[in-house]
Amino acid sequence: MATHPICLYRADGIGLELPLVSELAPGSGFPLVEDPRRTERAVVIGMFVTRPLLRAWRLPVLTAAGRLDLGSVDQLVASVRGAEGGGVISGGHPYDAERLALHYGLVDAVLVGSGTVFAEGFAPGPEARSDTEPVTGREAGPEGASGGYIWQDYTPLSWPQLSSRAATVGAGVRATRAIWQRMGVLSARDRPAQIVVTESGRQAIDGRLLWDAAIFAARHPDGSPIETYVLTSETGAQRLSTDGRARGRRPEDRLLVISPPGAPDRIDVAALPAMLRARLDIRLANHDGGRTALAAFMRAKAVAQLNLTIMRQRSLLEQIRQDPRLTPAQRATLLRDLPERCEFLFPEPGSIPAHYRPLQLLSHGDDMVVATFAIHGVSPA
Repeated sequence: MATHPICLYRADGIGLELPLVSELAPGSGFPLVEDPRRTERAVVIGMFVTRPLLRAWRLPVLTAAGRLDLGSVDQLVASVRGAEGGGVISGGHPYDAERLALHYGLVDAVLVGSGTVFAEGFAPGPEARSDTEPVTGREAGPEGASGGYIWQDYTPLSWPQLSSRAATVGAGVRATRAIWQRMGVLSARDRPAQIVVTESGRQAIDGRLLWDAAIFAARHPDGSPIETYVLTSETGAQRLSTDGRARGRRPEDRLLVISPPGAPDRIDVAALPAMLRARLDIRLANHDGGRTALAAFMRAKAVAQLNLTIMRQRSLLEQIRQDPRLTPAQRATLLRDLPERCEFLFPEPGSIPAHYRPLQLLSHGDDMVVATFAIHGVSPA
């Protein structure tokens, strides 16, 4: 397996290619479809780690003429119910964890849907710790006061698959962040804000409140508070305000309320990039899912590009059958109805949509490619 990713393809017409220090990506940068210094809005980047469900993808990604051939990827899985997050899909690959640290550490904000927060942002209950239940897709790592996931670079840096490179990657992310800040691509904030997206502002079906998620009470390793917000509609803000006061919080300091005229139950997603820039000086933002929230952003043309980490030479079915991190009971539970548990990244099973314009393709060994696409605001749904 290659020690560092190899750049197989780089397109013309990239809006801005940002430098990465050599410890992270020698010979390749981070492409942006849009330069945030030339606009008055945040550039929102979607990301997913994905894997074909039943059939591995072993064909070459470049033709003999050097052109990209991504048309044969079948049934890319975005999420597995009962194993939320990307850990099961990625198979614990160290470079996927490194890319996640890079995406978290080199933006001004990470946006995540409330469904993902309810699935990953709380400590698992006793019933979820049994060997008869599927494991979460996220790896073990730093947890907040409620024991849930934190969307910061130090979380994947703590995972065991990155133990040999954690210090190098962490230093590289921090050094690169300083470079991007001097360039004016990032704001002056030390770490990215966390923004939860919930249109309705409702509780979880089991009665949990969003305000009890770890990110609203946790602190960074240096003891500083985590900058957190909830993006919602006017109707959602009323529910969240009531819930927040019940928890002794000041919800008015955390709520980002933006609804279209005459539609108080909806979030005006199309207006969000401009609002994030004007109100919070967010210049680059990462959208870390789930798929429903990301699809809504794409439909509203609020996402500029999509970065896919594609695990390609072993299907998800094969990966689950062979993953040593799963107990026999967990493996049996996932395999019993695996297709029904899967949420696909794209509705058409045959390939990546033809209108996704590739900007860059990296290869890390035989099993992984990292593809960056300009999506022109078009939804996969």
